[in-house]
Amino acid sequence: MPLDGPARVLVTYASRMGSTAEIGEAIAERLRAAGLDVTVVPVGQAPEPEGFDAVVCGSAIYATRWDKAARHYIRQHRQALAERPTWLFESGPCGDSAGQRHQTSPSVLRLAEDIGSSPPQVFGGNLDPARAKTRIARWVASSDLAGDYRNWNQIRDWADRIGRQVAERAAG
Repeated sequence: MPLDGPARVLVTYASRMGSTAEIGEAIAERLRAAGLDVTVVPVGQAPEPEGFDAVVCGSAIYATRWDKAARHYIRQHRQALAERPTWLFESGPCGDSAGQRHQTSPSVLRLAEDIGSSPPQVFGGNLDPARAKTRIARWVASSDLAGDYRNWNQIRDWADRIGRQVAERAAG
């Protein structure tokens, strides 16, 4: 059954240094361009998914793990996310391996399976010493891994595919 008005999509993310937030905003921009009604917020401020037709949730990777707040959001809203199309993404690989597939943590893969989502789409990260807030973050951001490894064409293409899928589903 077609929706009455544009499909509503929630884009939420966990980001400590702003890079994943920028990815979330870029995804939201592409979804809006596809004619969707998009709310984009940090996961700590994210509303319940019941008011949305689809959800995109992402997290930066820290020491190979998703941010705790993003994992908690998915666990807390497991049932609602399983009832609507949900896509996951993660950002973080930096350095020479940024463009290569890395191993998503088993706990996140289980969460994806629990909600009926594909494994997270992986995007390269951005290590900027100016954004690092802790001593360890500054140390890592000042290493040979420093730099912006996000592939904006890949991010836009992924968001465009989601936009088409949500629009097709909304059209019934």
